[in-house]
Amino acid sequence: MAGIFSVTAAIYGTYWDLVMDWGLLQFKSKNWLLRDKLLIPYRSVYFGAMVLNVLLRFAWLQTVLNFQVSFPHAQTLSAIVASLADYGTFSGNIEFIQNIKLENEHLHNVVKYRAFKSVPLPFDYNVG
Repeated sequence: MAGIFSVTAAIYGTYWDLVMDWGLLQFKSKNWLLRDKLLIPYRSVYFGAMVLNVLLRFAWLQTVLNFQVSFPHAQTLSAIVASLADYGTFSGNIEFIQNIKLENEHLHNVVKYRAFKSVPLPFDYNVG
């Protein structure tokens, strides 16, 4: 039961980060698997962040599901997974990951006029 819920939570959390928070994995975008507008000039940063997010989300599953691996030593693997889990827990505060989230929010605000104090009305309200 714990394994099923852990895998489900990891998949859902990864989807939420990549699609909802970061606005990535847009298949019809002119930038493959990214979004149309990118503020960081290097697309590799986005792909690196996506891979890192997936690795960190699923690293802790090794301890929950108790995978048996022959290399490295069990205690070494536990230390590595614990370090990755701690790193993943605080990844929301890592600057480049936070920048991707802020960039996506900024792009959504500008497109939907939420970045302005006044929104232009779709009709003429000047009655003469």
